[in-house]
Amino acid sequence: MRTIREETAARTAVDEASERWSRAGDAWEAITWIREPELGTAANESGSMRAYALDGVHSVELPTVTVLYEITDEAIVIHDARFAEADFDSFGRA
Repeated sequence: MRTIREETAARTAVDEASERWSRAGDAWEAITWIREPELGTAANESGSMRAYALDGVHSVELPTVTVLYEITDEAIVIHDARFAEADFDSFGRA
């Protein structure tokens, strides 16, 4: 199993988001708990750099978080993260 490594830009984004959204830490835990490295969209030709967004939810004050990460043999390296207001009022898309 690969480890998760957070680069400075990602950690800074989490710290800043935590000042704005009370559940930013929960969103971060959720996205780093997903250990499916190829879940996101390829950001380069080889697919080693990827982007993934975890949809937030207004009703539980959970922000949307998008990460840019790299897959290596030993780790999933999160290079950057962006937090934003959720687009959805509740869980599910039905």
